[in-house]
Amino acid sequence: MIGAIAAVSANGVIGLNGALPWRYGADLRRFRRKTLGATVVMGRKTWDALGRKPLVGRRNLVISRAPVRDAEGHASLEAALEAALEAALGGAPGSAAGTVWIIGGAEIYALAMPYCELLDITRVPDSIDDPAAVRFPDIDKSWRVEREWTDEHDPRLRHVVMRRARPRASLRWT
Repeated sequence: MIGAIAAVSANGVIGLNGALPWRYGADLRRFRRKTLGATVVMGRKTWDALGRKPLVGRRNLVISRAPVRDAEGHASLEAALEAALEAALGGAPGSAAGTVWIIGGAEIYALAMPYCELLDITRVPDSIDDPAAVRFPDIDKSWRVEREWTDEHDPRLRHVVMRRARPRASLRWT
């Protein structure tokens, strides 16, 4: 399963100046819980924003033209996804090891959307009106809300899980 996971503001913002423009502990804990044991795929800017340190307990794949230290570097999203899915075939069905999460940034989300079958979005109440803000790509009508609920630990947060019948793109070996 390939999915994208993100916290998105009321006006679609996911980042500002190389960082999250908000801090919600409940969302960060949920992100950790959802991605632990899985493969996370990110762009170089997200890798930089994480302090160039791998997320513990996850296989970290970074899309970058330059070598990446302490994580697996791949020159393209397709190369990273192929490596992730090849390894995932060995994981137990339904295990986190078979899950690939796209975790940002905006360019990587946009490139990955055709491959994703699941979106896990946390809606944060913030509205960021800065021209430097980075936004999540538009979600087209092929996505259907599977589940939506208010976070039990922080009622300001709303979680939306969306799915589509099949990804719009596939990798060459699938």
